[in-house]
Amino acid sequence: MTKKEIIELIIEESANSDVDTEFLLTMANIESGFNPNAKNPSGAAGLYQFMPSTAKAYGLRNPYNPTDAIRAVIKLTKANAIALQRAGLEPSGANLYLAHQQGAGGVIILYSSILEGRPLSRIIRRNIDANGGKGLSAKEFVDKWKTKYLNKVIEVRELLAELDIFLA
Repeated sequence: MTKKEIIELIIEESANSDVDTEFLLTMANIESGFNPNAKNPSGAAGLYQFMPSTAKAYGLRNPYNPTDAIRAVIKLTKANAIALQRAGLEPSGANLYLAHQQGAGGVIILYSSILEGRPLSRIIRRNIDANGGKGLSAKEFVDKWKTKYLNKVIEVRELLAELDIFLA
């Protein structure tokens, strides 16, 4: 499938959900550059770079099937939004992306560290380090990814304009 076909598929699938289309497009751009065959040495695979355990938890048998991956990420995003809201965190696009990357529990721990000065566990520290945050505090890491997320939103908007695709 071409990048344009992947984008159109994401738009089509998101129309059947209450998950923001621009969020799903931005996340696919960050995770795989819209490549449904993307692989990562960590074991993450497909359009949304699902780890095998997360894929299984959300019924995704083949992470390289873009339709199935989109449907699974919609389910995951809804679950993450609920978890963030229960913890008193805004389920913004950037926070939902961080929840995809770190797990909802990981994001809650990151914010607890920022707000309450709680130390980070070894697992969270390892996850931060693996995602470009080596040596960063929890606040610096969250700020870095919020900025990156917003830059990717702009990139997606520019790409949509180039492809003459307009979101409703």
